[in-house]
Amino acid sequence: MLAVVLLAALAVLDGGFAGFRVAAGRNASVRKWANGYYPRAIGRGAAAAGCLLTVPGLVGLGFSMGGGADLPRVLGAAAPSMLAVVGPYATIVLAAFLPWTLFGVEVRTLVSVVVFGPLTLVRPLVVVTGWAWVWVAHGWGPAAAVLGAGAAGVLGIERVLMAWPAVRVRGVAGRASEG
Repeated sequence: MLAVVLLAALAVLDGGFAGFRVAAGRNASVRKWANGYYPRAIGRGAAAAGCLLTVPGLVGLGFSMGGGADLPRVLGAAAPSMLAVVGPYATIVLAAFLPWTLFGVEVRTLVSVVVFGPLTLVRPLVVVTGWAWVWVAHGWGPAAAVLGAGAAGVLGIERVLMAWPAVRVRGVAGRASEG
């Protein structure tokens, strides 16, 4: 079950990153971290991802109520397959935050262009490949359905956040701007 918990934690973390990506470039303020714009966007993304995780939970509940397979055991066996694909990707992304956090704007720009940009581009492929690996290794069943619902939520989080009502924050020269 540790793999299931890790996948859920990665989904919430990915939601926070999606919140940051959706918010980036939408506010003219120079001090987006200091005025709380980015932290609020990251929090909104993580909260939305947490809410979207209820969908795979409901799918799993449906399988459990239907008298199907022992879902915790089936998920516990299948989740490591998905984690084997998604885990290395997540490790690279998280490791890239070390230089991004420690060094100046030049290194941040380099990490954003060389690491975060391309990895954001292949993110859907990684998620779908992880789900497909579960399907190939364990067949179509409760685990593939639950993990597929989770994968759909991860892939849909940015659309959800783009539709989220804008939050007013203090922008340039003290004027309120859309966030």
